[in-house]
Amino acid sequence: MNKLDIYQWLIFESLLKKYGNQRDSFLLMEKMFPENKRIKQLANSLEKGKSLNEVLINDFFEKSLAYYCCYIPIDKAISIVYQQRKQLKANQKKLLSDLSYQLLLLVVSIVIFYVFMNLVLPSMISSLSTLQSDTISLVETFKVLNIVKNVFLSLLIVIILFVLYVFKSNKINMLWMFLHKYKMDGFLKSLATYLFVVDLKVLLDNNISLQKSLDIIRHNKNNMLACLLAYQLHNSLIEGNQFEDSLDNQFFDSQFHAICLYGLRNDDFISSLKDYEDIMELKMNRSLKKIGALVQIICYGFVSIIIILAYQVLMIPLTIIEGI
Repeated sequence: MNKLDIYQWLIFESLLKKYGNQRDSFLLMEKMFPENKRIKQLANSLEKGKSLNEVLINDFFEKSLAYYCCYIPIDKAISIVYQQRKQLKANQKKLLSDLSYQLLLLVVSIVIFYVFMNLVLPSMISSLSTLQSDTISLVETFKVLNIVKNVFLSLLIVIILFVLYVFKSNKINMLWMFLHKYKMDGFLKSLATYLFVVDLKVLLDNNISLQKSLDIIRHNKNNMLACLLAYQLHNSLIEGNQFEDSLDNQFFDSQFHAICLYGLRNDDFISSLKDYEDIMELKMNRSLKKIGALVQIICYGFVSIIIILAYQVLMIPLTIIEGI
């Protein structure tokens, strides 16, 4: 095993708080987990005089720790990254549980529709090729549907590839600026504000000052959406604006400003962040239900087209027999 899991990092955090020495904590962990080669590597690197954030490059968790270690002690960094990962996994689990059935249904419907349009229906029409006069309208309908199917699948593939490119190449902020120009960034604005609030709340809960929290978020390239919001807020404060006025920014969700004003007036800013987080989760749940309903309608549409076309083909011989 060549990495530490989250459980082992939490043990390291506990040992570090007790003994206060990183190398000694790793040496203790080396005895607790002798099969873990990564613990020995980290202990040896510290013995050679390297700082921990220089050698934390093994996986995403380590890289996140290395970044936070530039601003705060390692024990706090572990706690913060753990809380953020826990929140992320909870959101991913919620998303999968709400949409997994609908997405599976969509994939199966597309596959069945594709197989029917490319294999089954052409074979059925070919078997009735001697009845040319009766199948001509069906053939024309088939051609039109085939074009629609190809366009739909091409668009779907393009959209999937575009989304993957945007997220893999960290171009999400460029996409946001483009959509913002045409006032089509409502979803990204809400998502960015939510991600910003989640990170800011975790940092403030761990007794990190507001100014340092904003610095941490605005330089964090692993969360580009929240990074942009922190950058906008920081610039507004540098220009001399009051904090509550700085929150009234074109890139923030309008509800966020209203909720934070209420929290600031009651001297409870952190609670207002929690309130916004809860409201956004309720809105996301409602949006997921709408998306799920839309996906089901699309699936039923595919199935309906298959049933109608199969019925039309099967009815041709009966129509001919009735005419004799």
